[in-house]
Amino acid sequence: MTSTTRTELMNLAKQAAAYITKLNGEAETFEIESNGITAVIAYGAELVDRGRNGSH
Repeated sequence: MTSTTRTELMNLAKQAAAYITKLNGEAETFEIESNGITAVIAYGAELVDRGRNGSH
């Protein structure tokens, strides 16, 4: 893997993380594209009530 490819994959990952953050716990399948590389991401989410103090 070239450093250019690695950089593009990191950019895709950052874009995916930013998009997932905006989903607010909702599951969704989405595409992210950058310089000819397309990632299709099926994000699943489950909200878990951990009680008042955040422990399991």
